Amino acid sequence: MPVAEIKIPMVDPGRWYRKHLSEVQQLLGEVLSSGRYLLASRTVAFEQKLADFCNTSYAVAVNSGTDALYLSLTVAGIGDGEVIVPSHTAAATISAIEQAGAIPVFADIQSRGVCLDPEDVERRITERTRAIVAVHMFGVSANMTALRELASLHGLLLLEDCAQAFGATHQGVPVGGLGDMGAFSFYPTKNMGAAGDAGAIVCNDGVTAQRLVAARQYGWDDERRVCGPGINSRMDEFQAAILNLRLEHWPQDFARRLHIAERMQNAVAGNPKLSHREAPIGDVHAYHLFVVECAEPELLSAHLAARGIASAYHYSRPAHGESHFEQYATGLELPNTSHLYERMLSIPLFPELTDTEVAQIEAALGVW
Repeated sequence: MPVAEIKIPMVDPGRWYRKHLSEVQQLLGEVLSSGRYLLASRTVAFEQKLADFCNTSYAVAVNSGTDALYLSLTVAGIGDGEVIVPSHTAAATISAIEQAGAIPVFADIQSRGVCLDPEDVERRITERTRAIVAVHMFGVSANMTALRELASLHGLLLLEDCAQAFGATHQGVPVGGLGDMGAFSFYPTKNMGAAGDAGAIVCNDGVTAQRLVAARQYGWDDERRVCGPGINSRMDEFQAAILNLRLEHWPQDFARRLHIAERMQNAVAGNPKLSHREAPIGDVHAYHLFVVECAEPELLSAHLAARGIASAYHYSRPAHGESHFEQYATGLELPNTSHLYERMLSIPLFPELTDTEVAQIEAALGVW
């Protein structure tokens, strides 16, 4: 049987840029003409807008979401302690912990959720634990209320990995401002995507923000004296300009994302073989991904592909199943994580999908 051409992709960042081509071209020309390409006015403007969006006092723009996690852990002085983190996350989360010199300790997700289970986190806290990394998966916030209580009780850093959750809220509060620091990725396929690598950290503590500003550029102070640890992790002005523009269009783009998500929810609800995990009551799901569950995700993927619709596994295996990270997982059992990985499949959801494409996905889900 011939393989159908995939006509509906998982995501296509180019559609947004083609839609706003004249604005993007003008921005590129302005940045190039300015002669200021790093940490200049557009980056400063983006940092202020991001802090306002997250309802935090400070935002520090960096080169990537991975750097945002690494620098957050580094300036917090985690050292070689243990960091509790879900195995249900991207490899970048774990790599950042390793890069900071710490040891990842994998914890399970909630039985009906996609984020850290606070009860399992509590079971894994030891005298060596220094931090909890709460990963907001698929666009759903972790239970930050419970995790904040645990972190406060045990004197732990609570770091949010917000890479998949720009626009999500927990009990009315935007992600990023719920822990001690919040790390964002603006990789092109994210809800708030740049035209290359970019990231940021938000926080409410001025001393922490000052340390982050130094750490993103060799540990320099205002007089370029090395006052602490640092790397080269500067956001360039073109990415900042793009992100400022994307923030301008955010309200309508996010509204469109939520509208498509509602249509997908209804399609899944109409098929007893499919299910979808929603955000807890009181939280806002940002729908970075729309993930369906079924008994045979491989067959669903083939069914969609035959109709020209892409799908993906986020991820094909949990982090503790990756060969390099197995060293941290001897004898580890994470039943809720394992159950989800046996059943999940991501389907296309991004604001630039046309109504016709959305209808085709709905129809394919309905007849499977």
